[in-house]
Amino acid sequence: MLRRIIALMLIVAASSFAQDDNRGIGGSTPKEAASVTQGDYYLLVIGINNYMHFPKLQTAVNDAQGVRDTLIQRYGFEAAKTVALFDTDATARRILVELRQLAQRIGENDSLLVFYAGHGRLDDITKTGAWVPVDGAEDDPTTWLQNKTLLDYFSVNAIKARHILLVSDACFAGDFFSRSASTPQITDAYVRQAFQKTSREAITSGGMEPVTDAGYGGHSVFAHFFLKALTDNSDPYLMPTAIFERVKGGISQNARQQAQHGLPANTGGEQGGGFVFFLKGAEGNI
Repeated sequence: MLRRIIALMLIVAASSFAQDDNRGIGGSTPKEAASVTQGDYYLLVIGINNYMHFPKLQTAVNDAQGVRDTLIQRYGFEAAKTVALFDTDATARRILVELRQLAQRIGENDSLLVFYAGHGRLDDITKTGAWVPVDGAEDDPTTWLQNKTLLDYFSVNAIKARHILLVSDACFAGDFFSRSASTPQITDAYVRQAFQKTSREAITSGGMEPVTDAGYGGHSVFAHFFLKALTDNSDPYLMPTAIFERVKGGISQNARQQAQHGLPANTGGEQGGGFVFFLKGAEGNI
């Protein structure tokens, strides 16, 4: 169904073309557009509340579950192409194993979204951020998943997807970025062109600072507005820039952190490329 939705959209577009705990311690031609091969959408969600060696969180698992369910129900992601790691499943080894398996499964026309909700730490020697897996030791940075290691997997040399969108609700996620992303005018032509190009993007709940685990309706403040953007959308397509604007506005009014949207360093994305969420049942609406 998702492939048919995207193909119909491209054909139509071508025909008209002329508690406050912290989650951390401390253009193309019409012919070219219509000929794009459509791939599958893959999803990896990670949520950790019950850490072995770190303070417990309250909302991370619910955040990851909410993102998974919303994307499958509204945007055509498939359960068969979804990996969900919650609490005891989210060990450092298991996360890396799943990333390696995705690298073997995902093709060059596919798209991947990775959502992480859990603790983040700053390595006091390298001064870089990291995800903390459920078995991460508080006094041993070698047991964390460094942001640099994650970016190595998101490179086109590793996971060869056309599009990868990383969404990280954790402290000290700001060093995922090489530069901020622009906010273009979203038109049918822009979406068509962006979808053809390779992209690597990230949205984070903050920069190089702690972020809150508290929020609304059992979700962190970041996840609350991220999910709201996904559930309120009625357009046939949605792009990360639009989601980020909604998230940034909500966080600025309700938390002492600054959401970020940017382009990860040295991962092989193209200027003007972009991840696209296609709404279910939206055939021919562009």
